[in-house]
Amino acid sequence: MGLIDPTKRHELTGLWAGFGFQQGHMWTPEGFTLYPEQMAWWSLTCNIAREWTFMMAERRGEVIQGMDRPSDRDPRVSILRHSLQASRPRVRR
Repeated sequence: MGLIDPTKRHELTGLWAGFGFQQGHMWTPEGFTLYPEQMAWWSLTCNIAREWTFMMAERRGEVIQGMDRPSDRDPRVSILRHSLQASRPRVRR
């Protein structure tokens, strides 16, 4: 793998087709420019989306195979569904 010249335009391929880098920023297929400081929370956003996917699957009674939960890997990660269940008032039926 060679070095990437940050001043030249680099377009990505495969699953990342349409994304690229140039002059210290990244662009998306939709034409948005992303700067490094804007990418600081991607991991958190992806983990929240993954946890939401698990919550919705559990609600439907499904099991998702081949994908681990962020809360399974790191004990410091709060489990979103537990927080939501604790804050929701109980309804008797």
